[in-house]
Amino acid sequence: MAKQLLDEMTDDQLHAVEAWIKQKSPGTFLATDDNLMEIVREDQKVLASAGVTYEQIVDRLNHFVNAFKAKAQEAGPQDDLFLAFRCGYDVDSNYHVSAELSLGKEMCPLDDCEGSSVVYRVFNKLTGGEITFPELMPHLVRDHHFFEGNVTYRLDPGDAIRVMRLE
Repeated sequence: MAKQLLDEMTDDQLHAVEAWIKQKSPGTFLATDDNLMEIVREDQKVLASAGVTYEQIVDRLNHFVNAFKAKAQEAGPQDDLFLAFRCGYDVDSNYHVSAELSLGKEMCPLDDCEGSSVVYRVFNKLTGGEITFPELMPHLVRDHHFFEGNVTYRLDPGDAIRVMRLE
């Protein structure tokens, strides 16, 4: 399926996508009173002002997810894996990555991509900043340029840039 980049859509297309997301997944990706066009445009401004691309954010998110999974795989038995999720791992010496299982499985509202029920937390040990994001987030950002609306699992691009030190 072709990528549907929200920041390249017309206003009418964005309004249609907003209605679709709110109908298909109420409260999951967009809050009831969210305006998708405003969110997409504001996120675009944040990235442009920092000189950071969507791809740079996706690369760093994937780096942390893959590092966590590799270290969890090394943990061995299933009992250790549950401990790994709770305690997490140090990554690149300046970050601590942990994960938790949430209820249900997050599915992309814009295509057939299936997410998981894993939510990651990246803590920057130098700055004390942290971000939390669902495993589906790299897909949403890469294929749709979407960080979600004003909902629980939104990844604020400004926070992502600061915590992952992309500035």
